[in-house]
Amino acid sequence: MKTLKALVLITVVLTTGFALAANMQINLNSPNQLNGTAINAGTYKLNYTTSGNTAQVNVIKGKKTIASATGEVVELSAAPVNDSVVSKLNPDGSRSMYEIQFAGKKQAIRFNNEPAVGK
Repeated sequence: MKTLKALVLITVVLTTGFALAANMQINLNSPNQLNGTAINAGTYKLNYTTSGNTAQVNVIKGKKTIASATGEVVELSAAPVNDSVVSKLNPDGSRSMYEIQFAGKKQAIRFNNEPAVGK
């Protein structure tokens, strides 16, 4: 009976996947957009939760959520040395968050599939 309960528990854990929640601080040197929301240059707290290949990201200033978006967890060819936010240059000259990279990790959170043209 204990073996059956253990197998059921393992099956439930494996099929639901693991969720990871974490926070980090980011510094934006120029204004950006995330999911259509403008974010001024400055220092922000980034709160994210991953589950499988999906990530929910919130950009927070003080106690207020400034912007949020869903991204995809992707594999990088090499782990970056520093945490960084990669932005893409939009046709109108504004910048949008494209990817969040984590120091020492080969996984990143990407917000769309368009190639980045600038940082």
